[in-house]
Amino acid sequence: MNTTLFVIAVGILFILVIILGLFSLILVNQLKTTKRRAKIDAYIKRTESDWYLYLIEGEIDMDVLAPSNSVEIEAADEVLYRLQKNFNSKRIHTQAFHFIETYLEGFYHNALKSKKWSIRMNTLQRIIVFNLQFMLNDIEAMIRNNKTYTKEEVLLMYKIIAMMKPTKFIPYFLNPTLPLGEFDYRRLITPLSEKQLALLARQFDEVPVVVKHVIIDVIGDKHYIGLLPLLEYCLDSEKNPEMRIRALKSIARIDAFPEITKTERFVTSPIWEERLMAAKLFANAPFEIAYEKLKILLTDPVYQVRKQAAVSLRTIRTGDIALQNVVQDSTDTYAVEMANEMLKGG
Repeated sequence: MNTTLFVIAVGILFILVIILGLFSLILVNQLKTTKRRAKIDAYIKRTESDWYLYLIEGEIDMDVLAPSNSVEIEAADEVLYRLQKNFNSKRIHTQAFHFIETYLEGFYHNALKSKKWSIRMNTLQRIIVFNLQFMLNDIEAMIRNNKTYTKEEVLLMYKIIAMMKPTKFIPYFLNPTLPLGEFDYRRLITPLSEKQLALLARQFDEVPVVVKHVIIDVIGDKHYIGLLPLLEYCLDSEKNPEMRIRALKSIARIDAFPEITKTERFVTSPIWEERLMAAKLFANAPFEIAYEKLKILLTDPVYQVRKQAAVSLRTIRTGDIALQNVVQDSTDTYAVEMANEMLKGG
C-alpha cells in the first residue's frame, strides 16, 4: 500500500514539475516578446520624423534609417507596411520598395521559410502590398515543394503569381495543390483584370464547373461588357441550368441585351429562376420588346418573378403608364395585383 502511495505521489510531483516548467517557459517567452515589442515601439517613436522625411518629403537619404540589428529590421518592416496600407501613395510605395530592396530582402526571404504560420502569412501580405518581384522565385518554389501549406497561404501565393505573371497564371489556378471551392476561386478571380479574365475564358470549356460559375459571376460583378459573347455562349448550355441562370444575371448586371432569339425562350422557361432572371434582363431590352415580355412575366405563378417583372417594367420608358395599362386592360389577376402593388410604392 505504502509503495503504491509513493508511486502515486512521485507521479503527481513529476506532473507538477512538468506543468511548472511549461508555465515558466511560457512566462519567459512572454517577457521576451514584451521586451522586444517595447524596443520596436521605442525605435519607431525615435525615428518617426526621419521616416516622414524619407518616405514623404524625400529630404534625407535612406542610409540614415539603415537598420543595425534584428529589432530595427522588424521595426522598419512594420513602419513601411503600416504606412503603405494607410496611405495609397505612389511616392511612399517607391521609397518603401527601394528601402526593402536594399535592407530587408534577406529578412523577407528568411521570414517566408519560418515555421510560424503567422510570420509566413505576414510576409506573403507584404509581398502583395509592395509587389516584391524579387520574391517570385521563392513563391514558385513553395508551390512546387511537397510541404503542406494552409489554404490561406496557398490563395495568397496564387494571388502573387497572378500579379507577377499576368499572362502565365492559369496553370496554377487550374491545378491547385489542394482542393478549392467556389468562394476560394472567387477570391482569386475577382482581382483579375479584364485581359486576364479573357485569357482564362479562352479555356472555358476545359475548366472545372466551379471555375466556370465564378468567371460568369465576375464578368457581371465587374461589368466586363467585352466578355458578353461568353455569357451569350453560356445561355446555350443544355446540361447546366445554373450556368444559364448565372449568365442571365450577369448580362442583366452589365446592362446589356443580347439578340432576342437568345433570350425570349427564358420568358416561358419551366425553371422559375430562369424566368426571374429574364424579368431582370428584359429591363435592358428595347421598349416594345421589354413591354411585351414583361407583361407576360407579370402573369407568372411565382411571386418573385411577378415582382421583378413589375420592377423592371417601371424602369423602362413610361413605365408607370405601362403599369396603369396593365391594371386597366389585363384580365390576369396576378398581373393586375402586382401592377397595383408597384404603382402604390410596393
